[in-house]
Amino acid sequence: LHLPLRRAQSLHCLGRLPPEERDLRGGAHPLQLGLLELLRQRGDASILRSLKRRPARTDDEERELRRLISEVYLPDELEGVSGVEGFFNPELTGRNGYEESLGLQNAEGGGLQRNSVREAQDGLDVRLTLDVELQAAAQRTLRHPEAVPADPKYDWGWHEEPVGAITLVTLDGDVLVAASEPDEASVVGEAASGQRLQVIERTFRKPTFQPPGSVFKPFVAAYALERGLDPGTRVNCAPLSDGRAGYVDLHCWNEGGHGPVDLHMALVRSCNSYFAWLGESFSDAEFREMGKLFGFGHPTGVGGQLPWDREDTRRTRLEDLGGFSRRGGRFVRLRDRERRMAGNGLGVIEATPMQVVRATLGLACGELPSLRLAMEVGDQLLPLGEGRRLGVGADALAAVRKALSGVVSEANGTARSALGPKALGLDIACKTGSADIRTSVEGEGRVVRKHTWVAGWVPAERPVAAFTIFEHDTRATSSHGAIYLARQFLQQPEVLSWLAEKGVDVSRARALGSGEEPR
Repeated sequence: LHLPLRRAQSLHCLGRLPPEERDLRGGAHPLQLGLLELLRQRGDASILRSLKRRPARTDDEERELRRLISEVYLPDELEGVSGVEGFFNPELTGRNGYEESLGLQNAEGGGLQRNSVREAQDGLDVRLTLDVELQAAAQRTLRHPEAVPADPKYDWGWHEEPVGAITLVTLDGDVLVAASEPDEASVVGEAASGQRLQVIERTFRKPTFQPPGSVFKPFVAAYALERGLDPGTRVNCAPLSDGRAGYVDLHCWNEGGHGPVDLHMALVRSCNSYFAWLGESFSDAEFREMGKLFGFGHPTGVGGQLPWDREDTRRTRLEDLGGFSRRGGRFVRLRDRERRMAGNGLGVIEATPMQVVRATLGLACGELPSLRLAMEVGDQLLPLGEGRRLGVGADALAAVRKALSGVVSEANGTARSALGPKALGLDIACKTGSADIRTSVEGEGRVVRKHTWVAGWVPAERPVAAFTIFEHDTRATSSHGAIYLARQFLQQPEVLSWLAEKGVDVSRARALGSGEEPR
């Protein structure tokens, strides 16, 4: 996160580096203003020049001079226009000063007279919760994903021009990692296109249609269990009339079918048929309640009013809200097919990586935290916001948690090959997800493009943090792409050191990294 600076402004990140090394200065970019603001500035600048030239001014003119001095941008000034920079721009930009001199012929009483209209005021420092070392590890992972030649379904196109995001958040809601790719330091190839050319923040935003896919299934399961679902009920994932397995009109990723599956098996194997059946049972109101329960379609806590704000006048939004589809501000009425899709996190719901990690924290600890990105402005501490109980009982949460541990530990788990204890060296709980977004013609065939996710917490028992891995627009499912990126990030030395500081046993992961045989 780079900050356009005026005067003595800076952006700090929380980390183990000394304070002088945490100061992320630089990254300035030219002032970008809307057309209406530009026209207003041009007019005000003309008036300001005129007032400065006058040897004498009335009281009203003096007041207008002071106002214009504080508001008109000078040629060498820079302005925060988006993201954290734009949100905290009023605090970071400070205030212009002005001092004028009167010539001997105009000064009363003779001699040179100076009239200081206003002293310059430096902007305030903003200290973020981001951990410098963890953020760098995530950015490095995104920018240089490890190749997986042993997997024939690995997407080499995404590998060469990656687009995605990584988040890591503590149980109480402090954001340690909010990494996006590409960023200002990325080298973009000549053949790059689409989102690879867009340098934007992606952990709180959704620049394109962004369904969460199967990482939404655990939230559907928890909601259904709390409302009386029998977890032992089985749904048959079997071939449809077209030969591919599915339920009614929604195909499962496993073309041959999973056969009869209960809730636990459906989460571990990520069976679309089961969650199509389950989604079919919910009303529109219940889907909306489900989304609200886990925070989808609602602020995460990072972009609210600050203690000194009199009203919501911040010109920049920090996040997109996502949630279930709306039209004209009203929720879209779901048809039966759309309910089957919604149960699988497809088609009619969107989410950001930060919303997914917040909801995942709710599953991990039973409370939905209010996320915090800025911890201090000037000398004023910004306290953590109040979280809320999730409203899901202990038995329902325990069933979902057990299944998400099975995703990495059981034989048919969709993340076992890369994130199982023997492959990762850590005990985690997670869910994979792949959300189809379009079909494209590539070479001589048609390819289904998708967004892929991994969302989970570490360690599986007594977690200290939750994470999301997001790959934007890839041809490989999560089990052939995002799980490898998750492994690469979680095995970064900085991540392992942080986990060790929190009391997590990382000896097996370090042994894997050094080539030793884990004990």
